[in-house]
Amino acid sequence: MFQKQITSLQKKFPSNRTHSPASIAAKAHLISGVPSIIRADLTIRGDLSSKGDVQIEGRVFGRVEVGNLIVAEGGEVEGDVVAKTVAVAGAVRGSIKAGTVALSATARVQGGIAHDVLAIEAGAQLEGECKRLPGAQTDKVLPELLDVELEAAE
Repeated sequence: MFQKQITSLQKKFPSNRTHSPASIAAKAHLISGVPSIIRADLTIRGDLSSKGDVQIEGRVFGRVEVGNLIVAEGGEVEGDVVAKTVAVAGAVRGSIKAGTVALSATARVQGGIAHDVLAIEAGAQLEGECKRLPGAQTDKVLPELLDVELEAAE
């Protein structure tokens, strides 16, 4: 029943863009190849910096500044995140600053998000302020991203 209504709406309002969190995460993964993986049994205390892709399945306590970031389901980040693209299926406690941010249904974010493109699946939990950065480019980390002030959720 509902599928017919959705199909009918899609016919009336066609869109050639797909911005589902899953598609954004997949594109983030493909941008520079195989990511560096922080496995589920690994905890990092301190800042994490990389120009490439990073997938966090474990825990990171500190600032994360990477090219593209995937926080997998079960993965946790406690600290600020700066990246070109961020896909969250796990937990982030801190601000996120990126050109593209995708929150899957299992995501839990406590903190502000500064973004150009934001995709949130039903079921995702977000406590914090969202601020769009107009005209932000998603192909590089912008110096402006580092200067955006967001209030953390309390």
